[in-house]
Amino acid sequence: MTDGAKTETDTSIYSIPLEDLLSTIDIRLNKIEKAASTSVMRQERFVEGFYMLPELIKLCNEFFGERGHIECTGVQVQFKAMGEKVKKNNLIGLVLCGINKWDTLICNYHTRNHSTIKLTIASITRTLIREQFSKHEVERMCKNTPNFDIYYNAHSND
Repeated sequence: MTDGAKTETDTSIYSIPLEDLLSTIDIRLNKIEKAASTSVMRQERFVEGFYMLPELIKLCNEFFGERGHIECTGVQVQFKAMGEKVKKNNLIGLVLCGINKWDTLICNYHTRNHSTIKLTIASITRTLIREQFSKHEVERMCKNTPNFDIYYNAHSND
């Protein structure tokens, strides 16, 4: 971060400068984002056969799993396509579950400058949110997440 002193509000994905987005270790979700991600995580308990991490890996692999395809189309095309799928299928809660998952590598992307970028779940989901959606869009999609109201009310005292 550019400023060493951080408060809780400083650690939201929209308050972090873009150049620091991928070097910031932990991003805190606001109450609305937390309710949407909690709703997705709780599906593991209540929806037979649903497991959040494999679903997140599957989503990221769909757009970033084949290095050759990314190198031909470019990452921006893939982020745009992923953003459209997230909007269409209301997957923002799932995406928010991934913003701090640095330990799952999806692909090593080789740029035209011959540098290598590690595309992890965290780097993909953080970049997707910041570059494809406004804060207002994220909050609107969060509020449309199934069972959002249950978890938003539970977190309202946090």
